Amino acid sequence: MMKVLLRSPFHGLTSRSVLILYFRGRITGKRFSTPLRYETLGPETKNIDEFDNETVIELFTSKDTQWHKNFDDPQQVGVHIQGTTFQGSCVRNNADPAEIERSLMRYLTKFPQDAPYHQVRIQGGKLNEDDVKATLSSRRIVRVTDLARATGPIDSE
Repeated sequence: MMKVLLRSPFHGLTSRSVLILYFRGRITGKRFSTPLRYETLGPETKNIDEFDNETVIELFTSKDTQWHKNFDDPQQVGVHIQGTTFQGSCVRNNADPAEIERSLMRYLTKFPQDAPYHQVRIQGGKLNEDDVKATLSSRRIVRVTDLARATGPIDSE
């Protein structure tokens, strides 16, 4: 249902925080697409018209999910975001715990409704920092870089 919404003229309801990632399985080569919450990195959140090869899209997931395992090595992907499709390079970031903590705090501050999915409680309107520290070993960061507008169909669509 989410993928249909994100591809429709009504994508504006969710596409400022959810994208569709198109990729191929690293072993089977099978095509996959999955909707994911995203955050753009940089000095300020960029408008879709400003996305370029310096834009970084950050995706968070649990180590228990399967999709991130396809990005041990960089892979070309498609990203459908805010009604526009891009091609880019995607890789799982094996960051140190301090970087994961900073990124997760930034992400959950922006999207506090996702805190329960990351086993983080919100108490008194603030993220429980002990919960954030406790969940670090089970969180994974995947980054999409080198974005360019797709000029044709994405191989992974």
